[in-house]
Amino acid sequence: MSELTAGDREVLADAGQLLDDERDMVRWGIDQADARGGLRALQAETGTPAGVGLEVFQQAEAMFGGAEVPRAEFAAWLHFAAKVLGHEEYAEQLAAAEPAMPWRALWTWWRPVGARLAHPNLSYASVKRYEQEGRQLLHASGRFEDTWLDLETGRRRPAPDPEGPQPVEIPRVRADEDAYLRTYELSAPDSFGYAHPLPGPDGRVRYLVDDPHGIALLDTDPAVLAAWPRGRMDHDSAEAGSPGCAFVWARSLPDVDEQPLTTERLVDSFGPSVEVALIPEDKLPAALEHPGSRAHLTGIGFPVSWQCGFASVDLLPPDEMAPPAEDELPDVEIPDGVEPADLLALATSEFGRIYVHRRDGSVHIAASADDLGAPHDVLVRLADDLDHFVRCLEAAYLEMSRAWHPYPDESGSSGDICIAPGLEFLELHSPEFEIWRCLLAGVTELNEDGY
Repeated sequence: MSELTAGDREVLADAGQLLDDERDMVRWGIDQADARGGLRALQAETGTPAGVGLEVFQQAEAMFGGAEVPRAEFAAWLHFAAKVLGHEEYAEQLAAAEPAMPWRALWTWWRPVGARLAHPNLSYASVKRYEQEGRQLLHASGRFEDTWLDLETGRRRPAPDPEGPQPVEIPRVRADEDAYLRTYELSAPDSFGYAHPLPGPDGRVRYLVDDPHGIALLDTDPAVLAAWPRGRMDHDSAEAGSPGCAFVWARSLPDVDEQPLTTERLVDSFGPSVEVALIPEDKLPAALEHPGSRAHLTGIGFPVSWQCGFASVDLLPPDEMAPPAEDELPDVEIPDGVEPADLLALATSEFGRIYVHRRDGSVHIAASADDLGAPHDVLVRLADDLDHFVRCLEAAYLEMSRAWHPYPDESGSSGDICIAPGLEFLELHSPEFEIWRCLLAGVTELNEDGY
């Protein structure tokens, strides 16, 4: 087939027309756009939001699959995908183009297909509803999550002030069976069928979806649902994923590998389970001469006790950050150009003691022969500096949701350490490769239970 014409682009840019087009033709348009450099390039070239429409379409099929559903239901899929990707204006266009959607998303706090995000991470998390001073709140609480949301808007909000009025949990009461979305002939993920019905304005019913990928509040029109066929919700389409198309990576999301590290970013990434420590300048050992390392520890921070599966990195107290004792590294092979006196202990791990080079800031670990599959213990260079080392630790937390709860079009845990920036350049089975493989195995090779 030929390249997209100007007319094709205008059609794909219009939300209403996108609903009426044959989906096979839209998929072909996506293939054409990808072949010519991607959807963002197409948007920049044409000056139209065609890229947004195609991105929403592909995200919708990656989440809901390729089932042939009524126009109004497909509009609900697209509307949900637009909300997940943050394309609010496009979501409004879809709602105006198809007012008879069986359900629509009021808001979503949801991980897009293909996105690496620390939140939401609902592994082993509970989602409970509370009331505080006339407002309803949601609390997502678990091993990696401690987040409060406003029920009406879905916006994140600070945890309640322990000194102020405390929120009161609203008991979850089971509704009549006929009130659940699973009793309608719809295609959606399993969690939509179990979404909890909540009363809405003007006799409408809202549904609170609690899914491994996130939380969403749906709204329904009683007149539309009254005419919608009853039966059984079909989950097969959502479990199958995109019908033969590679999904669109969420291009609207920032590139975390390029963004600077900040204390706020690390606190958000590591969540409630890991304290990010800032070490005052006067507490740092004078032996640490590298200015960048000192600036990182005093101004950005370091996770106090990072854990990923069976691997951990525990930061040492400042008064224990010292050069290795004379008998500390007797049988460890030290690479050329490094002397034990150059090192300063930084942290401990199951896989060896972690050091920072006092003058050049590089990060090393005294790795055991057993972990490396080597004939002797080796001092392995983990990262060029603390910035890179912490980014690699953060990458595991950014990858957890995608690794443990992948969409059908995602691979999940794959054994690929390239989830962390720069590790793709490591020589396969080198000491550096092997030690990072051990540290990141909790997301690259194991599930959320550590198996």
